[in-house]
Amino acid sequence: MGGNPAGIALIGTGFIGRAVVRRARVEGGGVQAVAHPHVPRCRRDDPERDAARWIQGNTRAYSDCVKTLRGHDRAINSAGAAAPASSDFEALYAANVVWPAVLSRACADAGVRRLVHVSSAAVQGRRDPLDESADCRPLSPYAQSKADGESALARMAASGLGAPETVLYRPTSVQGAGRGITEALGRLARLPRIPVNGDGSQQLPLALEDNVAAAALFLAQVSSAPPPVALHPWEGLTTADLVAIFAPGARILHLPPGMVMGCLA
Repeated sequence: MGGNPAGIALIGTGFIGRAVVRRARVEGGGVQAVAHPHVPRCRRDDPERDAARWIQGNTRAYSDCVKTLRGHDRAINSAGAAAPASSDFEALYAANVVWPAVLSRACADAGVRRLVHVSSAAVQGRRDPLDESADCRPLSPYAQSKADGESALARMAASGLGAPETVLYRPTSVQGAGRGITEALGRLARLPRIPVNGDGSQQLPLALEDNVAAAALFLAQVSSAPPPVALHPWEGLTTADLVAIFAPGARILHLPPGMVMGCLA
């Protein structure tokens, strides 16, 4: 794998961040969680200009951020608003666009060579298949904020204003204990009969939190240059597999694919 886990700064200790810390311990290494300043909600404009404006108005907080990053060669950003159902774009923009731009600038000033930014495959919407291109087709305010954050970081890396090696890591829907959508799947599994689209062979765009943490660490630690975009599309689970995991022996109600698509249209 290469690299030194102790040289990784972890920004954000929420759902993904805590998983990264646990995974680093399993691997026998460690990451250093560093505090990050708060960027208040703001209207969508130019991300780089908004980041520069925040830095100019918060010189002490920015200086402290740079100081905490110094001495680290790599960083993982798992901070942001993980709120797929939110319609508050000003809050999403501040957390998922302006903050990453501020962090990228701080990484450059602190000498951090590589920044792994945890984004989301939601930036490509219903694109089929998902890929590692810059083609984004966001379908929600959350996905739009993630896409805008990616674009800003890519521009900053290319211009020399941000971390030289910037990796945009796109996991699909992340599942784990305490995650709302995971709990919803558990409730669905308790139904007397579980509705399944067709024969249940559909590939599910799901990723387990521990695997997401392992992937983020790998991208930070790998000695060779990682790709600009790293997609985590799925983990081999089908709808039928998911039912077997959550509700082994459950009665399944197979619905015609056309009926399901009609309901989603």
